[in-house]
Amino acid sequence: MTSDGLFQRVLALFFPDQQQIDRVQLESAFNTFVERREYYVSQVADNGLSSLIYFIVLREMMHHWNVVEVKLEQFWF
Repeated sequence: MTSDGLFQRVLALFFPDQQQIDRVQLESAFNTFVERREYYVSQVADNGLSSLIYFIVLREMMHHWNVVEVKLEQFWF
């Protein structure tokens, strides 16, 4: 769970209205991000590099740390 706005925007590009992401979904989205990197980086404007880094970290967590599922929640302050 994160309150980070950039992270939430990156996830919203690939998983709109989803509350959970499994490994297969994340791997597919990551591959799409890499294949169409310029397009997706432009979708998050000035934070393009950071968004790619976030996506890589999330993918690595699921891939190497055996994280099976990620639940998404928004924090309201």
